Amino acid sequence: MSTSSFFFKIVVFVALGGKFLLVLNALTMQTSNVDWIISTWKKDTTFPALLFAKHTELENWPSCLSAFRSAITSIAHLDLRKSKVDKACIMWARKHKKNVQELLDTVAIRQYFYLKTRERLLATEMYLKEAANLESINQEVELIEPERTINEDKLDEENILSDNDTENILSKNKEGPGSTDEGNKAEDEEKNAAMKSMFTGLDAQKKWYLSTGKCVDNELYIFGLQCQSDHPSRNLILDPYDKNYILYNVFTRDELKEIIDYKKKTTPLPSDELITFLNRFNLDSTEKIRAALGKNNQFKVNFDSQKDADEDWIVHTIYSLLREFEYGNMERSHREAWYQSHIWSMIESCFDKLKGVEAAIGESASLGSKRRMNENRHISAITSSPRLKCGYKCDLVFRQYDNGHSMPLEFGGSEAKPTIEEDFGSKFLQEGFLKLPYILKDMLDVLLEKVGYDGRSSLLRTVGFIHSGLSCTMVELDRPTTYISRVSRGNTIEISNSVSNFGSTVLPAMLSSWICCQIVKDVLDTVLSNKKQNQNDTSWVNSCLGRPPLPSIPTSSSSSSSLSPSSPSISMSYKRQKRQP
Repeated sequence: MSTSSFFFKIVVFVALGGKFLLVLNALTMQTSNVDWIISTWKKDTTFPALLFAKHTELENWPSCLSAFRSAITSIAHLDLRKSKVDKACIMWARKHKKNVQELLDTVAIRQYFYLKTRERLLATEMYLKEAANLESINQEVELIEPERTINEDKLDEENILSDNDTENILSKNKEGPGSTDEGNKAEDEEKNAAMKSMFTGLDAQKKWYLSTGKCVDNELYIFGLQCQSDHPSRNLILDPYDKNYILYNVFTRDELKEIIDYKKKTTPLPSDELITFLNRFNLDSTEKIRAALGKNNQFKVNFDSQKDADEDWIVHTIYSLLREFEYGNMERSHREAWYQSHIWSMIESCFDKLKGVEAAIGESASLGSKRRMNENRHISAITSSPRLKCGYKCDLVFRQYDNGHSMPLEFGGSEAKPTIEEDFGSKFLQEGFLKLPYILKDMLDVLLEKVGYDGRSSLLRTVGFIHSGLSCTMVELDRPTTYISRVSRGNTIEISNSVSNFGSTVLPAMLSSWICCQIVKDVLDTVLSNKKQNQNDTSWVNSCLGRPPLPSIPTSSSSSSSLSPSSPSISMSYKRQKRQP
């Protein structure tokens, strides 16, 4: 063999050495996992998924799933006649080869990896504070979100890579996340870019700390980074009734109770006289209700549309619903539009007494959502101008009249569906825990900007409903701290289809409609309550002659929004929207 050939082989061996070590590492890990499963597996028992996850010592669930899939595939490929492994174990592996995720996707496994990641991120943050001596929040975030420069993450990447290599070597199974891990990671990094950019702008002194010492803002950030979908936590929207916070031990029940009670808004209630008037219709037959209407109607000469508005609305609503009971309409199922116009029209008519505010029905687009979705829109340059987005559409929106001169303020809205769903129904979860909270936050952001984030901010909130057939649930959203948007929920009220339960089901629904209208009125009064004008104050001269701030760097997430009061506002023009009948 010539000298040149010898040195060439050495160069090739060195060049491939790294890859060889990765493959060798994969083979060793694969053998270890296979042996562990074979020695641990027992017939007619549940596979100990949590023990396997701890055995692998991997840092995240996708890596663990990939390792488990490779091990199961290797066992399934063993020869039943020649192998010394229990034949029942081999048949079990062959049975679950194509659905290994079902064996490993348990609540215990999810909790284990969530807490493992959380501990690692917090440990990294603590190390950073020691090394950087608390220099800035920027440095905290760079290490709260794992980077490739951290040795632990390098190990994670090697684990993922080695699992993929092992799967290609030991089996021909092409299913699973192995082939798409790299693409998913790039997509996750892009989605997290906007959240990271938002988090770097938070002032640590203005964050929300619970009595236990836990920082709500940091917990939502860490949890949001691990969410696979656009969870509200990624926009610092905290819904204490979201089961995920208990499921993954993000907050304890006592901590969630503290979150609910912190700076809790008071619920406006009608006067004792109005409650007494409403209770006159606490009856159980159509005959009694008609008789009560005859005694308490507002058809009088000296009727005052402002003073007698509430009593007139009660009579009008009671009479409208009474006819539905008398003609049997409550015994049949209907389309969504029927419930909106025949039952929940009580909300729309309740707003008649408010000057300049309406309850717009008919899939009306939220202007607050439209504003947020288009805040980074620009003219065409290197790329074409992004298309104008219309914003989320609501079945009902509480807003000022659109006079075409300025953007009307919005105070809430509702989402409706024709059939009653339990709290685990897909539409109920999608609209009640995702869509409506985002809409209410968009509206609240506009209101806070309108008052300039001054002392009135603590009095503002937005309100809405989730309507499901004859049931309704009131949802509120406020900003108890500088950055966190908190969701509050009322008890679900279901109107009975039997007139015998008229008083116990219809009257609570009417009361919730009145409370919603009163909340909107209080917020409107707060927003329009200007400070006393000082005739000697000429600061408005400099204000009107100033230059607007430069636009912020566009975010990469369509759902992210600016939460900091210091964030620059972008002036948007809106086309006049026609009120739909």
